[in-house]
Amino acid sequence: MTADGRLVDTAAVGQIYSPGIFTALALRPPRTVTFRFLGEVTWSVEVFAAPRLSWPLGGDAPCVSRPFALRRAFRVRASAPG
Repeated sequence: MTADGRLVDTAAVGQIYSPGIFTALALRPPRTVTFRFLGEVTWSVEVFAAPRLSWPLGGDAPCVSRPFALRRAFRVRASAPG
């Protein structure tokens, strides 16, 4: 959100019939947050210093849904255990 309360970007993470257990939240400076969600998957959210041009179809991890947009304020990634 901007200082005046305007929503800049949004994303939803989810999978049907999966328990939404959220654990291991950690801040990774300067602009990344990691956490575990949907089993043993480690997720990361990187907030960009300024919105970036983005390919609107794909680019994010599976199970992430977003509205159509040509610019993104953050990126969502997932890495399987191993």
